[in-house]
Amino acid sequence: AAGPRLDGRVSAVLGIDPFVGTGALDRVTEAGADLNDPGVGVRLAGVGSSNVAANDAVAGSTTRWHLRRWLRATPAFAGAARPDLPAAIARLRLNGAQRLAVAGWFLAPGLLPDRIARLAREADPSVIVAGPLGPDPRIAGLVLERYDVAAARLAA
Repeated sequence: AAGPRLDGRVSAVLGIDPFVGTGALDRVTEAGADLNDPGVGVRLAGVGSSNVAANDAVAGSTTRWHLRRWLRATPAFAGAARPDLPAAIARLRLNGAQRLAVAGWFLAPGLLPDRIARLAREADPSVIVAGPLGPDPRIAGLVLERYDVAAARLAA
């Protein structure tokens, strides 16, 4: 109450942009997954939210990956959404995945990405775990784009 009056805006979420799915796919490739290997199963791990649209963005990326590249791609969530990581791993194994990789829907390292990596390694010590999305210049560009849109609304 004693501080200056602040006015803020919330931008559109990043996860709905196709660059996020592409960035996650690139990060898992950089981590060493051979996406041309038919025995690789890829899990796209997201936070898991009460916001159905956010969960659908993660699931939608795996559906696009499945249609374009693999028979074995599935979403997994660290929070309340389903499937959780162990269930996603079981689904991939049932569908014939012999090697596992995890792509993350996370901008930076932290508690949830660490939890995903730990659970994945408990299930398969040889799993490939991709790093966060933040270092990808396309993601930085997307953040700046969202900022510009929100700032333009504030100026109007």
